[in-house]
Amino acid sequence: MNKYPTYSSDIVICDKNDYKEYPRGDPCRLAKARGKPAYVRYGGGENFAQLYENVRKYNEDNGYQFTAFGGASATVSASE
Repeated sequence: MNKYPTYSSDIVICDKNDYKEYPRGDPCRLAKARGKPAYVRYGGGENFAQLYENVRKYNEDNGYQFTAFGGASATVSASE
């Protein structure tokens, strides 16, 4: 899985107000329908430690906006 691309630094902000403004299949549509302002895109080779670290770095650079929830073990892949 380590050969798969990594994306966890890709925190996508969903800027439209209503989820229905996004086309079906757009991740922002689901995020907005759940009342979330954004989503994180991550790759198959990333583990939770990388995901948490990238969200933490984003928050430090942009003001603390997001919290990532996932597995208790940082060595487990977020996509497994």
